[in-house]
Amino acid sequence: MLFQLAKTCSENCASVQINHGKTPTVPSRQEIVNTINQLGYAHVPSEFYLPNESQCLSPLLKKVQETYQAVPPDVSSIGNRFRSLIQYAFRPDQNDFIEIERSHEYYQTADTNHIDGGKIEIIHAFTQFPRDY
Repeated sequence: MLFQLAKTCSENCASVQINHGKTPTVPSRQEIVNTINQLGYAHVPSEFYLPNESQCLSPLLKKVQETYQAVPPDVSSIGNRFRSLIQYAFRPDQNDFIEIERSHEYYQTADTNHIDGGKIEIIHAFTQFPRDY
């Protein structure tokens, strides 16, 4: 199982889930399909994929949220985009995450990205992420 944690945004970014004061529940597959059909997208909480590991994930996700603002600006971007990357593999047998050392090179064709496409970009590692969860 691979988790990829990344930040990509311009200026002020936020992700908001509104549940109108109700206790959040894990949606069924059919509820997700219905939402996608109605809205074109659906928020799928991590508990849908890992119902028994959500408590284990919470400390890691909390650390990522705490260091989210420390992500440096993307120097290859024309705008004020911020981007960083870190990858983990979850080891259920050890109930732990292992950081994956991989190249952080990213390539898009010019056809798919008319501004930045056609060149290799280096996405800097999320180095300020504390490992003491």
